[in-house]
Amino acid sequence: MLKSQRRVVADSSSLILLQKSLLFHTFLRSYSVIIAGSVYEELNVPQKKGAGELVGLLHDVVKNPLAKHRLAGMGAGESCSIHLYNEGYGDFMLLDDRKAANYCKAGNIPFANSLLLPRILYGAAIIDEGRCRLVTNNLIEDGYYSERIIAMAGDMPAERLKDFFP
Repeated sequence: MLKSQRRVVADSSSLILLQKSLLFHTFLRSYSVIIAGSVYEELNVPQKKGAGELVGLLHDVVKNPLAKHRLAGMGAGESCSIHLYNEGYGDFMLLDDRKAANYCKAGNIPFANSLLLPRILYGAAIIDEGRCRLVTNNLIEDGYYSERIIAMAGDMPAERLKDFFP
C-alpha cells in the first residue's frame, strides 16, 4: 500500500526561497503542495526571474483561485493560505512571514519555515548532509532571517522536525 504524501500549504516567499536555494524540485517531489490563488498571482509576475518556471510547475496545485480572504496585518497570500489550511487542505503550512507565523503559533497551526526544510528533508533521508548544509547556507544568504530565527532553526531538536517529514 502506498503512503499518501503529506499536504503542505505554502506561501509565495517560501516557494521563491526554495527555488533560489535549489530545493524547490525536491520539495515538490516530497510533498503534495497546495497554494492559494492569491499566492499563484504573487508568483505570476512576468518580470521576476524564475516566475515562469514557478507558475508553470504550480498551476495544477492552486485551490480557491478567486478567494480573497484577509487577516489583520497580513498580505493576501498568507491570509488565503491560512484559510486553506483551516479548510482542511493541508497537514501543515510552509511560510516565511513573521505575522503569519505568529498567527499560526497563536492558533496551534503546525508550520515550518523554509530554513527548517533542509533539516527536515535530511532527517527524512531525502537529501544528504552536504546538500542540507549547502541549501541551508543558500537560504540564509537569500532569506531575510534574523539571527534569532537562524539560531532557532539550528537549535531545533531533530525530534520536533519529525512532525514535518514527508
